[in-house]
Amino acid sequence: MLVTQNLQIGYQQPLLHTPLSLSLQPQQLTMLIGINGAGKSTLLRTLAGLHLPLAGAVFLDQKDLASYPRHQIAEKMSLVLTEKNISPLLTVQEMVQLGRIPHTNWWGKLTEKDQRVIDNALQITQLEPLKNRTLGSLSDGQRQKVHIARALAQDTPLLLLDEPTTHLDLIHRAEIFVLLQTITQTAQKTVLVVTHEIEFALQVADMIWLLHEGDFYVGTPQTLIDKQIIDKVFSNQLVRFDSKHGKVLLNK
Repeated sequence: MLVTQNLQIGYQQPLLHTPLSLSLQPQQLTMLIGINGAGKSTLLRTLAGLHLPLAGAVFLDQKDLASYPRHQIAEKMSLVLTEKNISPLLTVQEMVQLGRIPHTNWWGKLTEKDQRVIDNALQITQLEPLKNRTLGSLSDGQRQKVHIARALAQDTPLLLLDEPTTHLDLIHRAEIFVLLQTITQTAQKTVLVVTHEIEFALQVADMIWLLHEGDFYVGTPQTLIDKQIIDKVFSNQLVRFDSKHGKVLLNK
């Protein structure tokens, strides 16, 4: 669905030692992890066509992403980014309806099919009881679900999310990860998530992409644990990764 060929990401200088040739597998939940500054968001934005690669190419459905008009990308790929400058007076339903923009006519009139897709997005995210509430009246966790519902209403096979659990408490972070796993399995979406939540990522991900000091690792959670790559990245003089229990612990 999404493939890179000799991709180099960065700004003036490449962030990776070697170019990336990788692929997102259909109907899998892939977690992109790494410490701050590793290049996670830069990679996500490059895959989404928001940032130009330094070299190489991204292919979406076997076609160079650079050749797509933006409206065609929006029919194939949904984004949930960290910047969310939205009106607090919008209702939940109005916000989710915005996901249908790539599919509506220039009048923006919603059809019965559009409404069915919107209703399904509200149901999957368990937002139906809140659909008439304004965004300003919601908690951070509820608002994040609204953004995910908007992406679901866009009805694309591919969802990309950048740090969807930022500023959320433990319970709401867990809810978001379970929701993303549910979306992958029941809505049959391909999902790529940038996250710092290593412990949750290892529990729900089908695949892990890991960026660390210019190197890139790909594998199932268990493979990366067995090869001690997780321990290498997430252990130092202050913390250590407990591979037996899948937790990061303080060194005492």
